[in-house]
Amino acid sequence: MIYFIDESGTDDDSSRMVLAAIAISEDKLWDFIVEIISHKKDILGMTTLNEWEPKGNNLLKPKKFKLAKQ
Repeated sequence: MIYFIDESGTDDDSSRMVLAAIAISEDKLWDFIVEIISHKKDILGMTTLNEWEPKGNNLLKPKKFKLAKQ
């Protein structure tokens, strides 16, 4: 089993912190990577993998974070 943990907004006093984690078995890892790359291209319009890094701060409107804090 491989575990991925990612955080966003923890390096400053942001009220927009996001924490995500996923566990995936080694035999399904490559299929997962291919699927993520495909979604980055289809949903986010990325043409290369290193074009930009999607951030929750850029993908969600500030109002969503205000509602989440309630």
